Amino acid sequence: MEILLIAGFITLWLSCMLWLVLCSRLFKIIKARHPEKHNAMGGPHLTQNSTLSTNKALFNFLYHREWIELGDPGVSTLGRFMRGLMIALFTCFALIFLSIPFLLTQYS
Repeated sequence: MEILLIAGFITLWLSCMLWLVLCSRLFKIIKARHPEKHNAMGGPHLTQNSTLSTNKALFNFLYHREWIELGDPGVSTLGRFMRGLMIALFTCFALIFLSIPFLLTQYS
């Protein structure tokens, strides 16, 4: 069981790092190819302008599939992949959160 926890933690950590790389790439592509959309999203940036409103704009962009309106195949591919990864990460974090009581009783 412990090896599964360690493997799960490492996988989740690597997935989060991948998420950050993909966010940075998406922000750069949108800024270069679709400046009007970039401005509408609040000018998101991975570190410099990472506010609650720009994060909400990113999640809306991915969840509501707003990349379709742009008609950019590169952004569409990246958006579809990031949407799937976002849903997978949310699911994993929810499962971890819900399994904490079980783990506490198992190892105490």
